[in-house]
Amino acid sequence: MTPAVAIVIIGRNAAGMLRNVQRRNLAIFAKAQRIVYVDSNSTDQSCNIAKASGWTVVRLGSGRSVLSAAAGRHVGALYCQEDYILFLDVDMELQIPSFGFLNNLSQLKTQGIVGASGSTVDIFPTGRKHMRHSPEPPMGNLLHFGGILIVDRKALITVGNWNPNVIAHEEDELYARFKKSALRIVRLPEMVCLHYTDQTSRLGSLITNYIPLTAKEIRMYPGMGMAFLAAWRAGSTWELFKLTPEPIITALAFVTLLCIGCWNWWLSIIPLILWAGIVLSRRSPAYLAVCPAKTLQLLAGLFFYREKRLLYNEV
Repeated sequence: MTPAVAIVIIGRNAAGMLRNVQRRNLAIFAKAQRIVYVDSNSTDQSCNIAKASGWTVVRLGSGRSVLSAAAGRHVGALYCQEDYILFLDVDMELQIPSFGFLNNLSQLKTQGIVGASGSTVDIFPTGRKHMRHSPEPPMGNLLHFGGILIVDRKALITVGNWNPNVIAHEEDELYARFKKSALRIVRLPEMVCLHYTDQTSRLGSLITNYIPLTAKEIRMYPGMGMAFLAAWRAGSTWELFKLTPEPIITALAFVTLLCIGCWNWWLSIIPLILWAGIVLSRRSPAYLAVCPAKTLQLLAGLFFYREKRLLYNEV
């Protein structure tokens, strides 16, 4: 018998996208035992649309309550009792015919496998598609997972659930806690997610990594540091470093460069070459320009992390 599955969807002011996510995921939604929509204090008809679909609707509180993607997923998990939880964002479409694969996944719990994710295809308003390539082999341990994740509910609760106070990079922070507990998240090749998103220029994206301009960008900016501070408190800093070492390596390279440069500027190129080599062994060449920004975000987040109250109520 296929394990029971609940689906948790998060969104904010996403009435239009909710109609689309219902239509696009109709077949897979019909196979779930429960669907929970967690709303981040929307001002549109999002909650009414979700409620009319027969979903459990939970609204995060405003004011002093924390509002984040992790907060929505954290609360959604609390409303589920099924064997597995599938987490989706409101702009995603999951390309799987059924949850039949969970029969095999459940049999692998003895190997520490408690969840899975897959490949993501970004679809822009122009119709252009961008495939995010996954280097891991089928059933290999994931390097990262994004907003799409199917996970054993008991395992998720055991490692502490999503941390609602981590505004960005919350997936890596949670993954570090899984890894600390010797639990595995693997790649399923049949699990493909279509992500309907806006297209931004590389230059624009690079600039906002250094200089956040909108209220949302400013709020998300210190997320990297928040994730590391949360990992420190959870005892999973080393695991998070192994997942995303570039910000710390960049900081170390910069300090070493300055120290050597005070003595001999020609020799200071050595840490620069070593830094570039390490980053390129894990990332694309374009990521070299982003690394210093991630280091700044890391430093900022160390001062902005706060454990706020999580307020919510079922609609």
